[in-house]
Amino acid sequence: MHAILLLFALCFTAGAYLLLAELLKVPTYKAAKAVINMGKQTKKQARNSDAFILDLAVRLSKYLPMGEYKKRRLTGELKSAEIKMTAEVFMAQAVVKAGLVLLMAIPCLLIMPVVSPAFVIAGIAVYWGEAGKPRKLVQAKREGIECELPRFVATITQELIASRDA
Repeated sequence: MHAILLLFALCFTAGAYLLLAELLKVPTYKAAKAVINMGKQTKKQARNSDAFILDLAVRLSKYLPMGEYKKRRLTGELKSAEIKMTAEVFMAQAVVKAGLVLLMAIPCLLIMPVVSPAFVIAGIAVYWGEAGKPRKLVQAKREGIECELPRFVATITQELIASRDA
């Protein structure tokens, strides 16, 4: 009897989800993954979790406050790092990733309360790591340019010396 009720509940839930998804025009995760893969510069394929996190981030970005200065600065960093995302969505994505790590602390409180601060610290570290990612990418790109600059100047100097009409 319980198995029939469980089976009915599962079928009813799946049917209700599919009907609501069709009525609300919710894209499938395969479609979301395809869109994410089209926007990426790297060859690494997007995972299902990336689509889920991005979906949550887009929904959360409407409610996160962001100052005008921080928004302009982050938009510039994202453009320099070639990350095709708005500043609000990027920060919401960092919050979602950190929040998912922080959620792991709740079951840990019930099982092993001593370990739960590790999840809190890991959540904070994930947030700061994700929020600082564009800055790190821009810094690495800048260091690469500065490393190649002396050789570039030497090449240009040699070209100018060789092409002088004297």
